[in-house]
Amino acid sequence: MRLTFRIFLLTFIFPLFIFAGSISGKVVKKGTTEAIPNVSIFISSLNKQSNSNLDGTFILQNIPEGEYELTFSSFLFQKIVLQKVPVYRDRITYLNIEMEPGTVELEPVIVTMQRKIIQQDIPSTFYRMSESSLKQYPLSTINEIVALQPGVTLEGNVRGGKTSETLLLIDGIPTFDYLGGSILTELPRFVIQDLTLNSGGYEAEFGNALSGVISVSTAQSTSEPITKIRTETDYFMPADISSQTNKLREFELFKRDKIVFDNLTYFTGINFKQTDGRWWQDLSKFVDSPIQQKLSSYSKLEYLFSPLEKISFHLMTWKNKWSDYEFSWRFNLDGLPERNEQIYRGTVMYNFASSTQTTYYLSFSTTSYLNLIGKSKPVEPFTPYQYDLFLQYVMDGNKLHWAKDEQLIYTLKGDVTYEQQKDNLIKLGFEFTQFNLNSNQMRIDPLKTLYGKPMEDKPMLSFMNNYQKKPKQGSIYLQDKFYYAQDGSVLSIGLRYDYLDPQINKIIFDSTEVNKISEVATPVKSHISPRIGLSLRMSSTTMMHINVGRYVQFPLFNYLYAGTNPSTILRDTKNIFRANPDLKAEITDSWEIGIKYFPNEKIIHSFTLFNKKTKDQIDSKTFIPFDSKFAGDYGFAEYVNNAEANSNGIEYLFNYENQPKISATFSYTWMITEGVSEYVDQSINFIQWGFPMKAVVFPLSWDQRHSVKFNFETELFFGFRGSLITLYNSPRPFTYYPTRDGFTPLDSTKDFLPNNYRMSDVLLLHGKLTRKYNISGMNGNPLVFYIEGRNLLNKRNVKWMDSNGRIGGELGDPTAFYELRRVNIGIELQL
Repeated sequence: MRLTFRIFLLTFIFPLFIFAGSISGKVVKKGTTEAIPNVSIFISSLNKQSNSNLDGTFILQNIPEGEYELTFSSFLFQKIVLQKVPVYRDRITYLNIEMEPGTVELEPVIVTMQRKIIQQDIPSTFYRMSESSLKQYPLSTINEIVALQPGVTLEGNVRGGKTSETLLLIDGIPTFDYLGGSILTELPRFVIQDLTLNSGGYEAEFGNALSGVISVSTAQSTSEPITKIRTETDYFMPADISSQTNKLREFELFKRDKIVFDNLTYFTGINFKQTDGRWWQDLSKFVDSPIQQKLSSYSKLEYLFSPLEKISFHLMTWKNKWSDYEFSWRFNLDGLPERNEQIYRGTVMYNFASSTQTTYYLSFSTTSYLNLIGKSKPVEPFTPYQYDLFLQYVMDGNKLHWAKDEQLIYTLKGDVTYEQQKDNLIKLGFEFTQFNLNSNQMRIDPLKTLYGKPMEDKPMLSFMNNYQKKPKQGSIYLQDKFYYAQDGSVLSIGLRYDYLDPQINKIIFDSTEVNKISEVATPVKSHISPRIGLSLRMSSTTMMHINVGRYVQFPLFNYLYAGTNPSTILRDTKNIFRANPDLKAEITDSWEIGIKYFPNEKIIHSFTLFNKKTKDQIDSKTFIPFDSKFAGDYGFAEYVNNAEANSNGIEYLFNYENQPKISATFSYTWMITEGVSEYVDQSINFIQWGFPMKAVVFPLSWDQRHSVKFNFETELFFGFRGSLITLYNSPRPFTYYPTRDGFTPLDSTKDFLPNNYRMSDVLLLHGKLTRKYNISGMNGNPLVFYIEGRNLLNKRNVKWMDSNGRIGGELGDPTAFYELRRVNIGIELQL
């Protein structure tokens, strides 16, 4: 019966996850380099055992991902118990064990292993933050955690790339908006076990990302019953005393337990958040509180056949409903459309670690994403909204913007991993994704000048789009790793093949007859991307890594499909953005060289030099499909591959770990990010404003030449623990091209060049204080009280400036500043 059940799982579309790694290292006599042979290394929870060789080296293979307790024992040496040893999928955890002469009868030496922010042996830039670290810092979202890492901006640009060039994986499954390009969802804080960022040199397993891979692992399900409750608010003082509040009310629940048997367990985490947002003083006049509501949850049900075999069921949900805010609409905010996002994802996972050297992985997931803008679709005749006499504020009317985007995504992934002997790991894998897309959008806006003034004598710009498509995307990859177990050196060679079948016909216009069109099938797009990385031990305290690779990302589907229906193209609309089914994938070629120096177990220094070149970026050009008189003065805008970008820089990171007393991380990044276009419709916008752009390289708006990040957490007095985060970046660029009237430049003879000036620098200081209180009757579980503050200095950090060099433009828009000081208090209780 049990065999039949396994065959059923392997045959049908249930996910199979075989997450296994290895533990390797060397045992020596304390204070010397003398190897100790025949030391017994035992993992009791897995009943797995190995012995050290004559040279003191050892390896334990095919260990499921997780944390373990290892016991090292030898007849003439004191026993060592090493706790919380992490094992990661397809990674080797290296241990250097020093045993003191003695007898087995002596009390064992118990050591708790600390997770490092970086791993010594990985031939790429790879950062990790564990659950314990996340709890100590004032961090609430995945974006905030990622922004703490070197080479990442506050908005989430990784090493000079666009925010849409980063891939987010939650338990190995992509979470991404394939239409608009944003990273979706938040997770309950209790659910996150650890988060990793690979910002350079990631392996062939990861595709559809040019700048970085974010991977989130959720909590493990065990039979130990735990209930956690957390509540948080920044609204603990009346608004008339302090208006620096978002009126946040947050509640989180986490429950973990067994169901009847110890081998049938579950956990569920739910987070519910209500807030009136940063602009509640204006919005409250038009919108009822709460202005924004977020609900996120993640649940797992797990059945354990044995320590090496289990099946689990996962469910993730995300709901976000809010009202938009624009300062120019502050007297008519109910004219802005309501926003709504919903995500549902269900997964089943089967885990098995074979006693042989081969493991298998097969996964299937289903994700449903719904994006709604506005309550009802505008109907003709379209009435433009009305400005005041000075064309500054919108006083009446509704913003004509409505959308209903639906994405149903099926993803099938699999690989087979063969661990040949003890020094070679070969992985062959594939990924296939079927999309079911339904996009219906309408947006009608007045044509505006470069300076934001509406051009009332010009026709309104119309974007109307409606398509249903079922594209297919797939990949196959080969990854070969060679390990030198004695010193931790690694050679990794990978090759990846990606393809996209857009499932659309290209529209062809007949030049001999006006408005006559035909259609032809768009060919499949495919790319090959090789990658190679080397991590080489230079000495007992130094490792060097080098990696070179090509990374591919296919265009967002809106760039392939929007406005491609013949009926849409032949419609009398102005400046519609027409998609281009012939768009090629964007390609990044990058290399990096790094040195990791670790003089002892507590300290790591990391130096990295990197370079990225991206080609075939998507931009726009004027497209006139037929008689220009019919098209109007502005024609159409078609997406094309004609932009490029380059970024290069140096990263330095210092990490010190001496838990529970103190831990600290300092990083400095020097980076240049330049290109010929920073967003897809930049060229057409400048053309319609009367400033044709030349193909010249200029700094992109997220170009941060210097950035410094420092965070530490430590024990304080009277039982308090404290943490501090400091974020600094040098001024970012903006376009200075002044005007006197908002319509014409002050000096029309001056050449127009985007991002030719710089704003002021940005400095943010965040902090958190935590205190545990023991309460009788709580089974020894303390009540945790915390207070955390963001932007403690209350610094008015500039976010944007207009072309006249004014912060917030003509209106003094307060959205031109990053958020001012916010102070939250919270209580956490474990039952």
